[in-house]
Amino acid sequence: MKTITNATDQQLVELFGSGNMAALEVLINRHRKKVYSYIFMQVRNQALAEDLFQETFIKVITSIKTDR
Repeated sequence: MKTITNATDQQLVELFGSGNMAALEVLINRHRKKVYSYIFMQVRNQALAEDLFQETFIKVITSIKTDR
């Protein structure tokens, strides 16, 4: 892997699971627009969409950390 930004999602998950916080940042940034757009289209409320977006990634982070 040349740079972290070129890593696959699986590689980023593994790196984050090993404590690499930059990998999490890349992973979130990579999927931010799609995930937020999906949530917003479901709830049609910006504040609620932002809250649900944060909760979604908290669950992702928790899941990665507990699976290690």
